Amino acid sequence: MNEEKFSGKAEIYDKYRPSYPSGLFDLLYPKYVTPQSVIADVGSGTGKFAKLLLDRGNTVYCVEPNADMMHKAEQLLSGYDGFLPVCANAENTTLPDASVNFITAAQAFHWFDKRRFADECKRISKDKAVCALVWNAYDAKCAAVKELEALNFSCLPKFKGFAGGASPESGVLDFFRQYETFTFVQDSIFDFDAFAGRCFSSSYSPSKQSEEGKRYLALVSDFFKKHANGDIISLPVLTVCHVGSVL
Repeated sequence: MNEEKFSGKAEIYDKYRPSYPSGLFDLLYPKYVTPQSVIADVGSGTGKFAKLLLDRGNTVYCVEPNADMMHKAEQLLSGYDGFLPVCANAENTTLPDASVNFITAAQAFHWFDKRRFADECKRISKDKAVCALVWNAYDAKCAAVKELEALNFSCLPKFKGFAGGASPESGVLDFFRQYETFTFVQDSIFDFDAFAGRCFSSSYSPSKQSEEGKRYLALVSDFFKKHANGDIISLPVLTVCHVGSVL
């Protein structure tokens, strides 16, 4: 079950995963969403994307099936009046019919049953179902990123690549009636602990304590030493957002 893929990873996920650029929200507000909108953030994880919506005053249903991730979100977001945690999955959010104005899924859509999620979006939307699908992913055009991708393919059987939502295989083309895409490029700067933490925060990564994890850490360390400038490494990250009305 996809719900269990991040069990035990909530702490490192929240600590080492990047946030999202403020420019994205400048484009979403007020064209698609306003501070008065009720939002369902589906697959909300530890609340990284939801926090940025809550900061703008929105009421946000944080729909997350993984208990570890939800517990971390509750620790971080319980101070917001608009934070409404919901332990449920994307295909059955348990939200009332016609209860939200806008739907988001950040770093999550690739785990969903696309058709059932589309039906759920239409059910819970007050008017037409409008959804934003967002990903952060390393820029695969970068030579160092290509090398890191090859490293992961060589030793992580569950690794599928860094393309995320930028790939046609993500199912985006069959999800929207019409949509537009926003893309932002930013550099992620890591010291070694942060870089290793980011590597091990992924669903496809082994536990650090396992033999597989120890071998992976050694490879990650060699990669860092090769590409670091002093004590830091910088890798380009694409933030891709597809937003529009659901089929």
